[in-house]
Amino acid sequence: MTIFKPEVLKLFMTTTIRSIDQAIAEDKLILLADPRITAIPIYENNEPMIELKNQTEIAYGPSPEIENNTCYTKIRKTVYEKLIEAQKLLPQDMKFCLYEGWRSFELQKELYEHRYALIAKEHPHWSHEEIFKENTKMVSPVILLNGEKNIPPHATGAAVDIYLTDNHGNILDMGILAKDWMQDVDGLLSYTHSDQISATAQKNREIMSNVLSAVGFVNYPTEYWHWSYGDRYWAYHTKHSHAFYGPITQNPEIITYEEFEKVEIRSGTIIKAEPFERARKPAYKVWVDFGPIYGIKQTSAQVTKHYSPESLIGKQIAGCINLGKKNIAGFQSEFLLLGFSDDNGNICLITPDPKVSNGQKLH
Repeated sequence: MTIFKPEVLKLFMTTTIRSIDQAIAEDKLILLADPRITAIPIYENNEPMIELKNQTEIAYGPSPEIENNTCYTKIRKTVYEKLIEAQKLLPQDMKFCLYEGWRSFELQKELYEHRYALIAKEHPHWSHEEIFKENTKMVSPVILLNGEKNIPPHATGAAVDIYLTDNHGNILDMGILAKDWMQDVDGLLSYTHSDQISATAQKNREIMSNVLSAVGFVNYPTEYWHWSYGDRYWAYHTKHSHAFYGPITQNPEIITYEEFEKVEIRSGTIIKAEPFERARKPAYKVWVDFGPIYGIKQTSAQVTKHYSPESLIGKQIAGCINLGKKNIAGFQSEFLLLGFSDDNGNICLITPDPKVSNGQKLH
């Protein structure tokens, strides 16, 4: 093992930090919480999760991050299939081992806050924004800088943290293991293209990167082990218009009947529809008659895939009429037209069957 003098080691570390920050500055490395990532729409395709404990193709390690983590071995079906496809491309003496798949929002928040505290201690004079940016190099936030909620990749079942083993399950040299990521405060060893790891580790990362990229996965460059397919980070880098894996929660937030009663979802009939030329994405301007009490209201609706303006006329729909008004490209939207996404993310409108009077409330 080569032993470097402290001043030489410090020079290497500074060089790596600069290379990461330079990549970010030059737009060669996009962080998970970048507005360009968080702005990408998600059209959930409702693909099921696969439990790795019920199969033998992909190995998995012990409970990560916390004791008795019972959900880390779950990933989306296509993600699982692509892992198997990539594993077949590995040299015969190598296998994948999953460190972590699905992760709850609660655990994500706990990990984010823990590393935030470590960075704040290491850099006591940094602002919240500086710590936030540094932290998101290695862990996705659940709340963005602007206060809006974020959807971390692991919470969708689209992301996997993996490493390589031999055929007997012995861990190969990867430079640093995912389980030790919290100790790598500056991210120097975790960086996919780190120059501070052995030549063997660099080669192993290269092998893993090549096969995963070949089947369509995208890497988060600050973590050699983090790969995803179908989430917003993947969509951005593969130039897809949307992600198709949204958040999965074990325990959906419970609301009261009183809270649900506040949502005014009413029946109405479309009386006019026309192309919305100024809309950023293909859409129609739609006018709906909600009956004598609520009257005629207008909205913008991205429903161009399944409907023409002519086919919408006379169609009975459901709309939420108490969300407030919203200006969309100079057009005032007065209600939210409701529908479900098909497998490609295109909206299919909700239609009462049989028809009801305009203005009836959804129960």
